[in-house]
Amino acid sequence: MAGFIKKQSFSFYLTILAAVFIIIAFSMYIANTKAGSFFEDMQASIMTMSVISLILCAVLLIAPQVMGNSKLLDIVRLATAVLLAVILTKALSVRVEQMGYTWFSDLDTGDAPRNALGQFLTSWIFYVIALVVTIAASFFQYVKKDAA
Repeated sequence: MAGFIKKQSFSFYLTILAAVFIIIAFSMYIANTKAGSFFEDMQASIMTMSVISLILCAVLLIAPQVMGNSKLLDIVRLATAVLLAVILTKALSVRVEQMGYTWFSDLDTGDAPRNALGQFLTSWIFYVIALVVTIAASFFQYVKKDAA
């Protein structure tokens, strides 16, 4: 076990951190779709891309143990970052109309839409953090060269 831990580089731990942030953001997104917003919709594409990004994180944790620092993993890194960026864009585009009604109209929308929007923005921020951590992980090798 100690040898396994010594073999891992900083990127391994950043990928674990990114996966944790994706799980938190995904959980908050699911909870937000039932939180009293104007649009109680759950986008299947966001859910699918979130699950795929988690699978890709798992690949980035497991594959280097077998393949080492393969160039194929660079494609997986890029695909994970692209999926997270598309999730951010899609999620924000779905809620733009709600933001307009909640923040910029004279309608009394009550507290439920404001709270739901706040929860959505929190989940969106966790997706942003996951994206930044994923990009940061791509600057490091997955397996230390001296341990490979």
